[in-house]
Amino acid sequence: GLFIMYKATHDLLQNWNTTRKFVALKVVIVVSTLQDKLLSWLISSTGLLTTNCLLSTEHPEDMHRLLTFWSCYFTLLETVPLSLLIIKAFPAMEVTDHPLKNLDLVELELRQIHERRSA
Repeated sequence: GLFIMYKATHDLLQNWNTTRKFVALKVVIVVSTLQDKLLSWLISSTGLLTTNCLLSTEHPEDMHRLLTFWSCYFTLLETVPLSLLIIKAFPAMEVTDHPLKNLDLVELELRQIHERRSA
């Protein structure tokens, strides 16, 4: 649904860097989704990222604490580049006050498109 809306409004909203916004949001979603799966695979199959202080010798099969620790650690590391990506995709200057409000600009462009098609 989001991709259909993106394609339908791309030409109208091109001046507002919709592609950059779309990619930024998708990167955040994909990274957060794949991170836990990748970490779970790394810990269980390769033994990487295992430390003695987070694993109990009585319950070595209990990897939940270890997975939670590394997930939080990598989320912390990812916040800086992802924040920069979001800042670039959503600059504050796009919502500063103009003589016309952003909604007025969209309505004006929609009216112009409609007039061109009907003429």
